[in-house]
Amino acid sequence: MRHVTLCLLLWSIGASPNGEASAQAAAPSLQDQINAASRILVRTATGRGELSRPRLAGDSLGFATGWVTTSRSGLRTTLESPLPFGAVSEIAVPAGTNAGKGAAIGGGIGALLGLVLVAGASTEEGSFQPSGGEYAAAFAVTTALGAGLGALLGAASTKWRVIYPAPPGSR
Repeated sequence: MRHVTLCLLLWSIGASPNGEASAQAAAPSLQDQINAASRILVRTATGRGELSRPRLAGDSLGFATGWVTTSRSGLRTTLESPLPFGAVSEIAVPAGTNAGKGAAIGGGIGALLGLVLVAGASTEEGSFQPSGGEYAAAFAVTTALGAGLGALLGAASTKWRVIYPAPPGSR
């Protein structure tokens, strides 16, 4: 009974039982998130596109430059500023890079390459036979090189976070 009372009390002040504040109270407004971004991705009735230096004011979305790739033809069309906010069904803002994901994928590929190299070296007769420690070192080096290369490639790719989702069934 005490747990239920505590949960109700925390809920009424906007906090969760594990001490986290309400997401709504802590989240910046949609306008603040859009205006703080240097560029955003948008989905409109005609397709997906990108707007640079966006500014949300009232019911219009201003921007320096913008384009949309049409869903049907795949052609890129320049957008005129401002765009009516009602014409936008989804907005995403940059949320870092994909360096971590790239490192994980690259490390996995490097580990597989290391396994192939170790297996290949152990099957050659009459050649140098490395010890177990040398195998482990070769495996570790190929894994680390793959992870490093993957992180570099992933760092060049932007991760996006949707802040204004489309209503269900409109995609």
